[in-house]
Order: sequence, then structure tokens, then C-alpha cells
Amino acid sequence: MKGAAIGHAKQRYKRSRFIGLTEPSIIAAEPPNPIVNELVILPDIEKRLEAFVRVGHGIVIFPGGAGTAEELLYILGILMEPENADQPMPVVLTGPKESEAYFRVLDSFIRDTLGEAATQHYQIIIDDPAEVARVMKLRCRKSKNTV
Repeated sequence: MKGAAIGHAKQRYKRSRFIGLTEPSIIAAEPPNPIVNELVILPDIEKRLEAFVRVGHGIVIFPGGAGTAEELLYILGILMEPENADQPMPVVLTGPKESEAYFRVLDSFIRDTLGEAATQHYQIIIDDPAEVARVMKLRCRKSKNTV
């Protein structure tokens, strides 16, 4: 996240918005990313997860820990609800070649616990940032057209 944010900041857009969504236990453990210029402190982790979905046009997930997995499972839970079938939300899991095993294990866990249907709600793209950008641009455009 930090690398992507720094790269975006170096483009020197005058009116850039870098929104940080956090909650008290995260603030206590680590400071906000210094690139954030609009910090929103939500009362708890559940509200933070909800905010990710409400403000996002699409989700790009990089390798992480338990919190990253929780965020992905939360998003999948929303996307798998029949009432949300018409709500497009592109989700891409990505990272360098070294992260391929991480995503393979995460994908296997999702298949084993939530079933094959859950895998239809995300795409794994390894070591190809240009493809991630292309997919997100295309799918986000489609999601804007359905609103």
C-alpha cells in the first residue's frame, strides 16, 4: 500500500485524496500511513470493514496477514449474498512472483470453506501490475455504469 501511495503522490496531482480508514486498536498498534491526508477513525473493526466496501469502487489485495484475510472474507461474504448479485465490485489479489504460494493457499482455503462459488468473486493476478490496472479500470468502469 505504501509503495503504491508514494508512486501516486509523486504524480503531483494538486487535489489528491488519500483516505485512511482505521479504528482505535489499529491506531494504538501503528501510526497511519504518512501519505494519508484524510484520516477517518471508525469506532470498531466492523465499521472499518464496512467503510472499505462503501468507499471503494474496487478492491486490490496484496499479501498480508490475518487482517488482510479477514478483509477479503468480509468482502466475499457481502458479494456472495444473493441481494448483491447485481452490485459489481472488482476484487483482485496480486503481488510479486514470490507471493504466488501465499495466494494459492488463500485460494485453497476459500474453496474449502466457502465453496467454488466464492472464487467467482475475485481474480488472482501474479507479477503483472499492468494487467491489474487494466482489469480494475475495465471492471470499475462497468460498476460505474450500473449505478
